[in-house]
Amino acid sequence: MTGQRTYRPAAPTPQALVAYTAYGFVVVAGFLTVEHHGGQAAAWPTHVATAALFTVLWPGQASWYGRDDSPQTRTTNPTSTLLGISALAWLIVLIAGLICGHDPVEVARVASWNVFGVLALLLAYRVWRAEPGWFPHTPADVCVFTGLVFVSSIPAVLGGAMPGVAAWLPASTADLAWWGTVWMLPLEYGGLLGFVLLSPVETYTTVRFPTWQPVALVGSVICIHLAMSFPELPLSWLMLLPALWVGVTMTPRIACIALVMIGALLGGLSQPQGSSLEEAVRFLVLSVTAMAIAMLGVSLVMFRERHAHTQTQGLAATRQAAAQSAILDVVVSSMTDGVLLTDRHGRVVSSNPAARALLGAPRHGVDASAGWVRRYDVRGSHGTDLNDAQITALEQPPLQRAPSTDHGDLTLAPDGSALDAEVATADGAGGWRTLAVHTRALTRTPQSLDAHQVVLLKDVTASRQRRQELETFAGVVAHDLRNPLGAVSLWLESAAMDVDDGDPAAAREPLARARQAGRRMRQVIDDYLAYTVGREGVLRVEELDLGAVIREVAAVNLRGPRGPRVDVLADAWVQADRTLLRQLFANLIGNAVKYARDGEDPYVRIRAVHDDPAGWVRIYVEDKGIGLDAKDAETVFAPFGRTSHGTAMREGTGLGLALCRTIVTRHHGQITAYRNAWGGATVELTLPQGRAMSD
Repeated sequence: MTGQRTYRPAAPTPQALVAYTAYGFVVVAGFLTVEHHGGQAAAWPTHVATAALFTVLWPGQASWYGRDDSPQTRTTNPTSTLLGISALAWLIVLIAGLICGHDPVEVARVASWNVFGVLALLLAYRVWRAEPGWFPHTPADVCVFTGLVFVSSIPAVLGGAMPGVAAWLPASTADLAWWGTVWMLPLEYGGLLGFVLLSPVETYTTVRFPTWQPVALVGSVICIHLAMSFPELPLSWLMLLPALWVGVTMTPRIACIALVMIGALLGGLSQPQGSSLEEAVRFLVLSVTAMAIAMLGVSLVMFRERHAHTQTQGLAATRQAAAQSAILDVVVSSMTDGVLLTDRHGRVVSSNPAARALLGAPRHGVDASAGWVRRYDVRGSHGTDLNDAQITALEQPPLQRAPSTDHGDLTLAPDGSALDAEVATADGAGGWRTLAVHTRALTRTPQSLDAHQVVLLKDVTASRQRRQELETFAGVVAHDLRNPLGAVSLWLESAAMDVDDGDPAAAREPLARARQAGRRMRQVIDDYLAYTVGREGVLRVEELDLGAVIREVAAVNLRGPRGPRVDVLADAWVQADRTLLRQLFANLIGNAVKYARDGEDPYVRIRAVHDDPAGWVRIYVEDKGIGLDAKDAETVFAPFGRTSHGTAMREGTGLGLALCRTIVTRHHGQITAYRNAWGGATVELTLPQGRAMSD
């Protein structure tokens, strides 16, 4: 059922079996230290062993308090598991006491206070920490644990947590002080040692001054001995020096082990010589001093650990930020679009290579403190000068500029936080380059980086030209198709009228005219389709025998009443697309035939020179036609471009030579046209040389 938790008992593990076995031996050892004549224990390790047992077997340490308690992360009930550990520990204490011959009622009382007293102590400590693990991470954790140990000693002693101590009625104040100290001191040091040895500790500090550690150890023993040997002298402060040495030079694990050794030394030297209240109080004071030493040492090492952890995280964050910054620099530097970071006055703070290439060199004589629009001579999209409002809109971050509606070609985003525009810059060749500009304010920047706006620049010259070509193309297509389509419709109506008048023979001429208009329309469609395929089709480059391809194309054009004479002197190999290469020379030969002189047979000579320049084949297509003027040498290669003679004498779409330039350009070659010595036209082009020729 969804949302319902199902628990299954956890199987005993080797770790649990070892822990219970060791716990049983420690409890038996504690009962064996009870003096038969006095009925009191000289040492009582059971409560320390109980704390260690719970530390090892505590269920769900990664998700106990304040964490997800879903059945996907836990298969046992933590509460029942904890109660099961407590019950088993209580049973072990009871059996150990009975084996050693003690009173069953007293043993049950001792077992109850040891097990459930320690359980309450650890529960309170765990609630305070609210994170996995037992080892104290901060000085506050040490203080809380020490305070809980002190608080737990009162009900433990009054309740009779140790053999020989009457429940709720200690024999004397000296007994109360003695047994309270016996409870606190081992649990404080034993708890710290247990937390260190039985909990995983991620250490960030290192041992400082390792060569001086033996000297410091001897000095610590001397300090403790002097303070204990001469109580009448003000030397108690000497006992703090070992704690300082431990706290400032050792790692957490080593520090706790050293502090436990110091505590054992203090306990051995501070055993009371009698049962008087004075001796008990003296023992209590020395024990509290030992606990203060433990607290001071662990607090210092925890402070160092926290500081080292913070430094480690800071260094890691610094390295990560540096790595991310390096990656960002590489990404921005490798971008083909320009990126500018500008300050509140429009001055360039940083730029990538693409931005510098798009904007060119700064204007001569313009102050470096000027904004980027003025400094790089940025114009409107049509090459016009920008007014002050437009310059302000481009240079100032959108969040700080004053509202204005006089932006001309500039378009503000609806939320006012960004600006999109088209501007123009000099291309270095006497023309203008069109740039799409997108600006956005940076609302959060470091104080060290005086950047308030990011400007993205994208070269849209080609796309804008392409858009204009498409618009022109669409208009010309509509115009060129409308005329033959109208002619077809007109002549079909004329033929229909002749048929209705009962004169089918008279309908033949309108039908012939309609077929001629249909052929014209099909030719227009074929030319446009060839032009589109030549521009957008996938290139399939291969090694081709140039002469063979040209002869194949010429053979097709030789058919008909005015088939041209074609001389092919092209013994060369090229790397080209076979289909496009055929289309290229079909257009060139067809163009020569179309513009032949009246009364003369068309003549075309095609010759090739390889390695001119190296790695290229230079091809000359020469005819004896009507030729072309120098002013038309570039016009004929433009889409729908024709010479004045061609427009007056021949029909056509004006896409033939435009397609030729497209095909040559896609093969990374060049093509030009000029008048030759015969008075006709020569088309000169280059194509990549084939490897067969170089071999």
